[in-house]
Amino acid sequence: MDFKGIVEHFANSSYDTIFNNYINGIADYESLLREAMDYIGCELSLVPSLKYHERSLGFKVIDALGTIKVSSIYPNSASDVAGLTLNDEILAINHIQLKADGAGNAFAEWCNYFSGEQVVFTVSTNGIIKQLTIIPDSKNTYYKIAKIQKKQNVDEQQKMNFEAWSLTKF
Repeated sequence: MDFKGIVEHFANSSYDTIFNNYINGIADYESLLREAMDYIGCELSLVPSLKYHERSLGFKVIDALGTIKVSSIYPNSASDVAGLTLNDEILAINHIQLKADGAGNAFAEWCNYFSGEQVVFTVSTNGIIKQLTIIPDSKNTYYKIAKIQKKQNVDEQQKMNFEAWSLTKF
């Protein structure tokens, strides 16, 4: 489906920059989100992910069909630097075999157990088994969770914008 074409049709404007930089690219869009939230009288706060492997190692997983696969890698994170790649199947952590539980909880719990330590992941990359040592980076927080809340002091225009956007009273 041509999402960009649909957006441009209804906006009657080009969205090349947005799609090239933020949707298909890796540019940071936090300032755009903060500006958009301010427009409707809200504020954006970013808090570290609750999952250790997301916030400190820099990758996300999908636990499905009996496997744990890497679904996202934060650019220049500890995992990226160590050589973890998209769709790697994670087989073991520090030589402990992992079993998919369908929700990713077992994997997250093992990662939490080894938090703060150097971790050796055994992964399968296109059928080739390899071990990757990932050293957590205590100076950076990678994946974060966005939270939106209403501001206390807003002007009438922001209230009107919020109500038009949400179809509810501010």
